[in-house]
Amino acid sequence: MGKARIGYSKQIITPPLGTLLAGYDYERHAEGVHDDLYVRVVIIEKNELFVLVQLDLLGIDRYFVNLIGNNLEEGYGVKKNNILVSCIHTHSGPKGITRQGISKSSLDMSSSFDNTLFNYIMKQIALAVKEALENLDDFSLSYRNSRVQGIGLNRRLPSIPIDDEVQALVFMRKDNKKIVLYNYACHPTIMNRFNMQITADYSGESSFLLESRKNIACALFYNGACGDVSTRFTRLGSSFNEVERIGDILGGEVLKLVSQRGIDKDIQKIQVKSIEVELKIKKLMKIEEAKEALKKAKLEVEKAESKCLCGGELRVYQSIYEGTLQNFKLIKNLGGLETIDIEIKVLQINEIYIVYIPGELFTNLGIMLKKKCEENKIIISCYSNGYSGYIPDMEAYKQDGYETLSSKFAVGEGEKLVNKIICLIASMKGEKTYD
Repeated sequence: MGKARIGYSKQIITPPLGTLLAGYDYERHAEGVHDDLYVRVVIIEKNELFVLVQLDLLGIDRYFVNLIGNNLEEGYGVKKNNILVSCIHTHSGPKGITRQGISKSSLDMSSSFDNTLFNYIMKQIALAVKEALENLDDFSLSYRNSRVQGIGLNRRLPSIPIDDEVQALVFMRKDNKKIVLYNYACHPTIMNRFNMQITADYSGESSFLLESRKNIACALFYNGACGDVSTRFTRLGSSFNEVERIGDILGGEVLKLVSQRGIDKDIQKIQVKSIEVELKIKKLMKIEEAKEALKKAKLEVEKAESKCLCGGELRVYQSIYEGTLQNFKLIKNLGGLETIDIEIKVLQINEIYIVYIPGELFTNLGIMLKKKCEENKIIISCYSNGYSGYIPDMEAYKQDGYETLSSKFAVGEGEKLVNKIICLIASMKGEKTYD
């Protein structure tokens, strides 16, 4: 097999002022730009092309992903299966880029479609791909990891263990420029629903810190299994000072990893495999019961406010109300749908397996996946290649909360999905599976 080469690019995708902002169930229009949003593209060439597209967006649907695939297949001969699109999940980016309805393979993300914005982002992706292909260079790869505290905690109960691992892939090009792909699991929701400034939140700050170093040409953030992990109990407020503080904690930890001496390896094996997993939708309550639950949740918020609760304590009650509201909408919209198809992709680079999941995997499921495959290096990238909502573990359903209330999936389907991924990774290693 031929020697591998790698290319990179970074292009602005910041929407215009006045754009509707995504991330919260409130109407917000962008009044300013705190920091630009970007598309970052990394292309690996080894006999064929593998295209990694990272977007500073809340999420994308399968229509979006399919259009990128069609464009790259037609323009550059890239196999659609080799295109891997991920989002950082910022809650202060644009609405208007998803157009899917509810069907067996897609879920509505409640966005009003903005054709002009959509086409602009597509144009910037195409520009980034073109530029990355023009600067391909030989490279070697090393993997590094560590642990970090002070960023994320479980947002229902801080005592629940989380996955605090930070992982970094360092691609060292022949021209001495480094490309860093780094991974951590935590919601970028430091800026709350009252924020009217466009921002990539803490992950934008950490990438800015990395890319400010002269030898790091491009830094891609992959968000992990953070469906129930946020900064709710670690942030000191919803401010850009906090965005900078927490972003610098993560970025500083990644810089430490990058500065360490790693074992650089050439690429011996690279491949992408995908599977479709059919997940059952949970049993839904009757519409009258949902209305009553919504009324009760609203009363609990009012009680919490009357007790002068604030910060993370008040947010717990607010999020339960928001989850009950989402559950009410779900009952009205799902109709007779009983299952949803989830596409999982896994990119293998040597002994490293990057798992792309189109949804919000809970932290316990991420830990389960890593433990079951502990002889390998597993990187989990959620919000990738589409969006299917929250994917909770069985224990989380016992605790209730916003995420399980608004999830579409039946109890146990998260564990089923993880077991399917474990079988897929085993098959990529040439092992027999008994699924």
